[in-house]
Amino acid sequence: MLSTARYIALVAVIGATTATAGLAAATVLDDDHGPFQPGTATAPQTCMEHQRHTPEESFASDSARNLTLLRYYTANGNRPYCDRQAPTSADAQWARLHLKLGGNPESVRAILAPG
Repeated sequence: MLSTARYIALVAVIGATTATAGLAAATVLDDDHGPFQPGTATAPQTCMEHQRHTPEESFASDSARNLTLLRYYTANGNRPYCDRQAPTSADAQWARLHLKLGGNPESVRAILAPG
């Protein structure tokens, strides 16, 4: 049986681990992810939302962020925008970053196509 002190210590460790895991998930999937907004869907989406921000210079050096960006544009890059408007300048910058990171040009062809 655990003593009260050991129980409190164990609860503190579990709480800290859970909080750290939650923060890590938020960093990859939510607003704390930097300016790139991949949405909340884990499956391919029917349409994309416009990016509200342009890429931070430090974005390319973060592996978790890179994978999120590559995964998002590989799955969704040729889908229409939900508002049916043309890609914005910020959208095009994210698509170019996708290419810079080694992404398939076909995945972002619709975003970068002249028009």
